[in-house]
Amino acid sequence: MGWFQDGHPPAWKLGGSPASGPACAPVPADAIFESPWQLPAGFAVQLGIEAEVAVRLRCDLAPDADMAAVWAAIDCLYPCIELCDIRLDAQQPLPASVQRADQQFNRALILGPALRVLARPDWSALRLAVQDDGHEIFRGEGCHPYGNPLHSLPWLARHAAEHWDGLRAGDLIATGSWSGIHWAQPGARVRVELDEFGSVEMRL
Repeated sequence: MGWFQDGHPPAWKLGGSPASGPACAPVPADAIFESPWQLPAGFAVQLGIEAEVAVRLRCDLAPDADMAAVWAAIDCLYPCIELCDIRLDAQQPLPASVQRADQQFNRALILGPALRVLARPDWSALRLAVQDDGHEIFRGEGCHPYGNPLHSLPWLARHAAEHWDGLRAGDLIATGSWSGIHWAQPGARVRVELDEFGSVEMRL
């Protein structure tokens, strides 16, 4: 499909839950944007919004990495919006194989300012809010499905090594939704505030 010029995905999205297990999809470079971002006409069909924390690796992550190695490999964190788009006309839940073929519904990642964090955050205390045209539609604290958003990175390191060429320095990883998915309307201004991690916004 020509999405990855050198055969290596520059970014990944993680999803899943303890009940379903982790899921992922590679993300091409032309689907990564900086906040504030204006959605171009015709870029997406359905406008799903998820509030996330993204991380960038400062070094390669080995397939046998544990959580200590994961934290040591992180260069910076970002407040992140994942724009989701179901490209199929689905009137019922889609099987996992179809979701994988549809990039796990990923259409874009929008990044706020990079933040270098020296101490491991208390993820259980991280507060976040999602606003749609100034109206708060979600507020939560410590609400990532796995508790720790980095939980699935060891799994991703193994998956990427098995199916691609591993996780490399500079790779970006969106670590899963804290807010579930919110279906927004064209023209809306969406903003995600992630406590001390800052904010990120886009206009649909």
